[in-house]
Amino acid sequence: MKKNIIVYGLIAGIIVSVFMLSTVNYLSHCEGSIDYNTSMLIGYASMLLAFSLVFVGIRNFRDKYNNGVITFGKAFRTGLYIVLIASTIYVLAWLVDYFFFIPDFMDKYAAHMVDELKASGASAAEIEKQTTEMAEFGEMYKNPFFNALMTYMEILPVGLIVTLISSLILKKKTTNNNVIIMAKVAVIKTKENDSSVEDFIGRVKDEQQQLDSLVILKLMKKVSKEKPKMSGSSMIGFGNKRYKSPASGREVDWFKIGFSPRKANLSLHLVLDLKAHAALFKKLGKHKAGVGCLYINKLDDVDVKVLEQLIEAALKGK
Repeated sequence: MKKNIIVYGLIAGIIVSVFMLSTVNYLSHCEGSIDYNTSMLIGYASMLLAFSLVFVGIRNFRDKYNNGVITFGKAFRTGLYIVLIASTIYVLAWLVDYFFFIPDFMDKYAAHMVDELKASGASAAEIEKQTTEMAEFGEMYKNPFFNALMTYMEILPVGLIVTLISSLILKKKTTNNNVIIMAKVAVIKTKENDSSVEDFIGRVKDEQQQLDSLVILKLMKKVSKEKPKMSGSSMIGFGNKRYKSPASGREVDWFKIGFSPRKANLSLHLVLDLKAHAALFKKLGKHKAGVGCLYINKLDDVDVKVLEQLIEAALKGK
């Protein structure tokens, strides 16, 4: 997720900054090259173009890294981080340009605004008031923190609107709220084989984890009434079922339930409706739930009877 956010945030930031610097330095309405409305149109069009990558970034994360599903909240957070990165690049680019290359920008801007007032037939009092206000604002604008704040206020609202719309369009849940077990291409590459399950467990270095693995093995064998089979080099599966990826539509054969004794914890591969079984998860004990997985440090941390109920539910596909 981090890489996805950083890549799209950097690209969006570069795009909007290049447009902004080109407009300010070569097509500035302050220099009379183009009128004010055209300048604003170019500025906001470039922001929309850059922030189109928010939509692309959210969709890429959903389909490539999150199994084709994403909640509105996660989509919005993903888009928000992309917007913050892009906006920060935009602000930094402007600060460098303003303080090192065009420090007289506000003076030219103020003079241009006064000329427009005169051309519109404003009274001397109105012109004097505008001149005073612009002079005061110009002094405040010399403060880099105030300058940065004002620049963020130009771009952030646009990014937030695009993020909101993109999140509403791209949010997508599974049809049965199940956590899909087929995460990433590892599932496609991991195949059932004839390696010895007992030998694999016997090679587990941590004695407690080895004992817990034997208990889980017996429990899953009892519930599934299936023989355990090695899947890949480190996963033990029971039964077989065809799953369809919501992201690609690709179908693969995969075990119904399984587990893997990993270095950090015991990973139980269970497809469960988390909301429907919230009460059981609450009773289970110390655990973490991930993408199609239930993580526990050791069996002593959980209620084994509750764990058995969850395994039964996963086996039934509920």
